[in-house]
Amino acid sequence: MLHVYVKLINLNHIMKWIIFVTLSFVLVACGNRSSSEKIEASDAKATSILEGSNTSVNVSTSKIYWKGSKPGGSHHGTIALKEGTLNFQQKTIYGGRFVIDMNAIINEDLEAESKAKLISHLKSADFFDVEKYPESVFVITSVASKGDNKVDITGNLTMKGITKSITFPAEIELSEEQFIASTPEFSIDRTQWSVNYG
Repeated sequence: MLHVYVKLINLNHIMKWIIFVTLSFVLVACGNRSSSEKIEASDAKATSILEGSNTSVNVSTSKIYWKGSKPGGSHHGTIALKEGTLNFQQKTIYGGRFVIDMNAIINEDLEAESKAKLISHLKSADFFDVEKYPESVFVITSVASKGDNKVDITGNLTMKGITKSITFPAEIELSEEQFIASTPEFSIDRTQWSVNYG
């Protein structure tokens, strides 16, 4: 599961907004079952130069929560957001880019020795190979309105040098003071990004 909490400031140099973005997804292996909605990955989408207001994410107040599933169990924790921007046009989000620091993986459900062993395993070439691929990137390529504050967000997710496009539903709330976007929990097949032990 991946939750992203983002605080943004200085939008259009006029007002301060607080941005709250929640992306909830579970990384599962191909044969694993998950109660969350399965999102199919496809070839990466073309990106273009974005016009409008580009607002930087305050990474010091941002958090990412992850959950990885495996046969017989799961583990969860946090990972740092290295940098990010959201793109607005007439107060409507239409793009964005988030860089995730793969060296900043933290486990929250194991004790010290087991925790260190799991993190070392996740950082190794068996999984994320962070020495070779220290960053993962999610780039929003389109946002399609579905009415009633609901949208479908499409973006390119890059892990281990592999880029795939995913589309997931989100609900957006917008006021003069804040922008809130949240998604239901959904799962992606991590093996499509070669995140697969053995």
